[in-house]
Amino acid sequence: MAREPRQLSDIYYPDPDEPGWYRWTPEGRNGFAGIFGDIRVMPLEPGRARVKIDPQPNLNSATGAIHGGALAGDVDIVIFSGAVGGGVNFTGGGASTVDLSIQYLSQSFVGQPLEAELQVLRDGGRLVFVRGTIEQGGAQVAS
Repeated sequence: MAREPRQLSDIYYPDPDEPGWYRWTPEGRNGFAGIFGDIRVMPLEPGRARVKIDPQPNLNSATGAIHGGALAGDVDIVIFSGAVGGGVNFTGGGASTVDLSIQYLSQSFVGQPLEAELQVLRDGGRLVFVRGTIEQGGAQVAS
């Protein structure tokens, strides 16, 4: 089980529009993570968190759905955010993904937030194992 949630305000700030949620804005990120819009995190209990991300129009594919590669990038950012919300304290403030597996269950689109529920399976300090599901509008999108 994860340690008690760290103070989220070092990168996440309380969201004035949604009590209980913390927001990580693009202005607080650089590089790849900055292309994903606002990321909101709600700690649920040690080892569990909900994450909301607003997909941006630049993530669309030619079909009008969010590109699978862009969704994989979203998932990578969401896993980090959910782990932080679940209480993982990444030493040095960052993390690298070692392995990522996604099952695409249905298309997702810009205009509605993607919502994830994440569970920290093991916090081994240097290696953290997380799993979760992502939905949009009540339908599962990925796992």
